Amino acid sequence: MKNKILGVLLVVVSVLQPVSSFANSALEKAELARIKNILAATKPLINAAESNQQKDERIQFRYGWLRMDINKIIKGIDEKLNAIRIEPRVVKPLQGDYLDMRSKRR
Repeated sequence: MKNKILGVLLVVVSVLQPVSSFANSALEKAELARIKNILAATKPLINAAESNQQKDERIQFRYGWLRMDINKIIKGIDEKLNAIRIEPRVVKPLQGDYLDMRSKRR
């Protein structure tokens, strides 16, 4: 009985796999867009924190580096979201059999 259930589950999963991969792609893009928006929303917070930093403190936080890193992450997300899907190219059929099997007369 267990084997039948596992077999049915395997068939269902294999049939639904292509559909779920498209759904996962759309969900991934939606989540990446949300992450990008959240990162963009941190910029005013970073500016506020930087303006409140004491200039005479021995250890200074590098807000410029933080901005650069966040911008790199946003750029990477943009590249993923705007990636052009490459369509499969059309392959010309091969000519066929390369052996000439005609009998040779001597």
